[in-house]
Amino acid sequence: MSSSVGVVSRTLPPLSRDPTRDDVDHFLRRTAFFPTFELRERTEREGLAASVDRLLGGAEPSAPEEATAIGASVQASEDVEVLAAAWLHRILGSPEPLRERLTLFFHNRFVSALSKVQRGRFLVEQIELLRRLGPGPFLPLVQAITRDPAMIRYLDLERSTKASPNENFARELLELFTMGPGHYSEADIREAARALTGYRIRHDRFEFSPAAHDDGSKTFLGRLGAWSGDDIVRLAVEHPGTARHLGRALLRHFVTDAPGEPEIEAVGRLIVAQSGNLRAVLRELFTSDLFFASAHRFALTRSPVDLVVAASLALGRILPPLEGARHLVAMGQSLLDAPSVKGYEGGAAWRSPASLLARRSYLASLAERGREPAGAAAPEVSRDLEGVTAAAQAVLGRVPPPDELALLLRLARKSKSEATSSVVGTVLLHPWFQVA
Repeated sequence: MSSSVGVVSRTLPPLSRDPTRDDVDHFLRRTAFFPTFELRERTEREGLAASVDRLLGGAEPSAPEEATAIGASVQASEDVEVLAAAWLHRILGSPEPLRERLTLFFHNRFVSALSKVQRGRFLVEQIELLRRLGPGPFLPLVQAITRDPAMIRYLDLERSTKASPNENFARELLELFTMGPGHYSEADIREAARALTGYRIRHDRFEFSPAAHDDGSKTFLGRLGAWSGDDIVRLAVEHPGTARHLGRALLRHFVTDAPGEPEIEAVGRLIVAQSGNLRAVLRELFTSDLFFASAHRFALTRSPVDLVVAASLALGRILPPLEGARHLVAMGQSLLDAPSVKGYEGGAAWRSPASLLARRSYLASLAERGREPAGAAAPEVSRDLEGVTAAAQAVLGRVPPPDELALLLRLARKSKSEATSSVVGTVLLHPWFQVA
């Protein structure tokens, strides 16, 4: 398979060898949740760069018709589990899993929660906004978020007036959405809040109210002007700290739980070089030596969503989406209803005792139900040591020590499922499946 990435100029050194089977599996664990046979063969045939583009999708997101229909039918729902189940259903059937992973990334960065917004339709439309604009330039995405009804309501922007600017949105714009702490002052927050006055929701849509907007001069990040809300967003996105802050977050979502300073700086430079275009950034990142470094193999703790989707693909068995959404909550992740504006910390925080117990419960439940013969992603294996070894390599990406293989074999032989289901299901319970 060719290692050419189709990029004229690069910021990150490209992968310095032809990708191996292990490289492809590593790539697919991060871009497509799990390396199924079909995805592996297609990636080896197409090459990494072309696969990034295919898994990310085109200018407009696509989805199976049934997923789109389900999404439309639940827009009026105020039940967070129903909304989460619809999204989970779409993720599991999406031909663009990398686009869904990027949408999940931004959902945990531009946080809104149904418990405060109180409108399911607003959250569904916000997710679609992130899905549509996420792979493109960063600036239009942040500008769109400032006009998003869910975000306006969640951060109290609709109550912000010239006479009484509300600072919630301005604070999170600078601290979480763009440059991060240490690059702005309390005065910058106050001036940004003045610029963001007059943003309203009318008939469930964004509306700008000139009468409520402060159009006077403001000093923001040391620059004086009659700044509008769009101006503030542009100045914040263009600040050097934003590329670094965004780069760190991308690394923690796609590469490693604990990125180092040189890696953060490198991805920050990449974001600047690509003018914030996330499609170009991801294509270069996923074809780089940095991404394929040995230290970054199995260096990401799977989030509950990642775990549910990867296990379903590994076994070829999907629990009813509503049941899956309830398992997510038990594991500590409620889609569309994060506990705070900061979202979920992720990484090692996912591995609390309660979360690990809930994860094991989900995996055991999935395994005991067997698998879909036509859709199973793991190989047909027998209930012997050779079968357990083959399943471990396919599902975990590596083979555990002999004593652990022996234990997995004993557990598989106790299962009442057919041979392949019992072996693959048992392998899913190994601690190594918690990381990708």
